[in-house]
Amino acid sequence: MKLYLSLKTAFLILISIQTCAQIKAPVKLDKNEKYCADSQQKGNFFRVAAVVFNEEQTQTTGEETNIRIYFPENFYVEGVNGNKYAKGYLENNTLNNIEVNRIDSTIDFVQEYFLINDKWISGQENGKSDCGNSYFKKELKAKRKIEFQLSISDLVYGNIKVPFKIVMTINGKKVESNVIEVNLFESQIKNLIK
Repeated sequence: MKLYLSLKTAFLILISIQTCAQIKAPVKLDKNEKYCADSQQKGNFFRVAAVVFNEEQTQTTGEETNIRIYFPENFYVEGVNGNKYAKGYLENNTLNNIEVNRIDSTIDFVQEYFLINDKWISGQENGKSDCGNSYFKKELKAKRKIEFQLSISDLVYGNIKVPFKIVMTINGKKVESNVIEVNLFESQIKNLIK
């Protein structure tokens, strides 16, 4: 059975989805936060693994010699608009420049994984674009790193802590991040393992 929504209803749902926010402590939820929490409790995921790319490249430190993705200990970022992100870094510790596949302001070829019952379960992939002009490559120079922000607005309300990582395909090779914890509802976990 197909579900048809009026344009007005679809627009209201989209606005509600875009305004979801994380709760750090027991507080009274506003209308949008309650909608998001209720919907996530039913097992829904809203965002498409958007990895926003910061253009500024800074010098890497340390003795590493590979390409590395990592989330620092203080990875959690809350935007002024209420959106929630995991701050991470893509480091090119090699002696050669590399090309990073891009879609507009985001990184392409990103896959999320959740550790459930001792098995890594794939979550969302980054979104795609209908416009061919959105796809391009950006050079990341040798011994340089960039900061990125991964949208996690729908991974924060739940009461079950779940190990989480991302995998990016860089120069044809899969590069895994370190593991952080996100908060899911049991219903979200059930949807992941279906």
